[in-house]
Formats: sequence, C-alpha cells, structure tokens
Amino acid sequence: QWRELARDVVHEITSEYARLRWTGERRTDTLTSGGSVDGFIARYNGATGNVVWTQSLRGSGFDTLEDIALDSYGRPYVTGSFNGSATLGGVSMTSAGGDDVVLAMIDPATGVPYWVRTDGGTGNETALAMDLHDGNVYLGGRFTGTTSLAGSSHTSAGSTDGFVSKYTAAGANVRSARLGGSSSDEVAGIAIGGVNEDVIIGGNFRGTTTIGSKSLTSAGNQDFFMAALTDGLVFLGPAHRGGGTGYDRITAVDAA
Repeated sequence: QWRELARDVVHEITSEYARLRWTGERRTDTLTSGGSVDGFIARYNGATGNVVWTQSLRGSGFDTLEDIALDSYGRPYVTGSFNGSATLGGVSMTSAGGDDVVLAMIDPATGVPYWVRTDGGTGNETALAMDLHDGNVYLGGRFTGTTSLAGSSHTSAGSTDGFVSKYTAAGANVRSARLGGSSSDEVAGIAIGGVNEDVIIGGNFRGTTTIGSKSLTSAGNQDFFMAALTDGLVFLGPAHRGGGTGYDRITAVDAA
C-alpha cells in the first residue's frame, strides 16, 4: 500500500512511477519547492517500495505534473503546467504567458529527461490528462484567451475552454482542437480506444457549452461530459452530459 508521506499528495501510480505534487519536503529524497507549489515524478522499486530516483519541475510559481503514461518501451511521459520560469531535469523553460503546458519524456533508468517541450500562448494553458497510442501523444486540458497548441491557434469563448492536442512521440506538433462555451470548460480525461481507436475524452463544464456540433446545458453548478474524436481530432457524433443540480465532476477516462 502506498501512503501519503509528510505533505505529499500522490495523484497517480503507473507501474513503478508516481506523479506527485508537494508544498514542503518529502521523506527519503528531500526536495524543497522553489515557489508556492512544485511538481515531481518519482520511481519506486516495485518490490521494496524504496525510491529509485526523483525528478522535479521546479520554479518560482505554481508548477504541477498532472499525468503520467508509459510507452511500449517503459519510458515515462509526464505533462502538466508551469508559470513564469521553471526547470525540469536541468532544462530551463519560460512561459509565453501565464501558465504554459509542459511535456517531457523521461529516461526510466536515471530520471533525466530525454527531451522537454512547452506549449501555449499569451493566456493560461494547463494540461490535465494524457494518453499514448501508436507513436503519438494526446493531451487534454484547458486554456484561456488566445493560444497556440500543437501548431493550431484557438481563442476561448468564455472563462476557460477545453482542448485536445496531439504530438508525435518526439514531441513535435501535429494538431489540436477546442471546445467550450461562455463559462468554464475543461478536458480532464483522455484515452484511445474502441473499434476504430478513437480519442475518447471526458471533462467538466458550467452553463452552456458547445462540443463539436452539440450544445449542452448543465443541470446544476457543474456537469460532466463525454465525447469522441477521430485520430485527426474531428468530433464524432453528439457529446453526452451527466450530472444533477449540484456539483458533478469527472477526473479520468479509460477505454478498452
């Protein structure tokens, strides 16, 4: 059983890797945050639970690693966001606006990044979910204002809009798509699956939103949605909503 240590919060464990966020220090390997919140990825020995290595996303602002996935060679990819200036494994980054997306592929033996790339425009962009499939990387998240993600430009219709972006296994741009309405929208989960290996997304919205050609209206404070896209990020059929009169939220998606 993995347990919370000190003030760490374990968000996800995949194989021997854990993606965490901290505000102070962590047992075994001691890490000190450079700002309000920093993110890190840690590898543990699957048999003993001992830490093999840790790698931090460190800066003076609010920096998080939100999702992790392993490719067919066991190499971890991590994604999240950072604000201002930050470093990941010795690679320095500066955001184009407020928060920018960060995406990296990590050496499983050492924890050192093979490469790190950032993405975003003059607003705020946050990656919340990731999946890997057939040599491509798929991200889901939210953005504000005008942005460029995976080489495609978008402008949010409201407070925040959701996005799906696609990159090659080496982090090169492919394309992206947006969704949203006049309030707050986000893509919180993404998975590739189904007979046609479609891109399945789940997220959250308030008020009225547009996902593909379908308009949805929340029944309460916040509802969740499910939708599908082709591999070319074209929306398939109508999106579907769920929720009641309160606050409803989806945090992950899986597909067979």
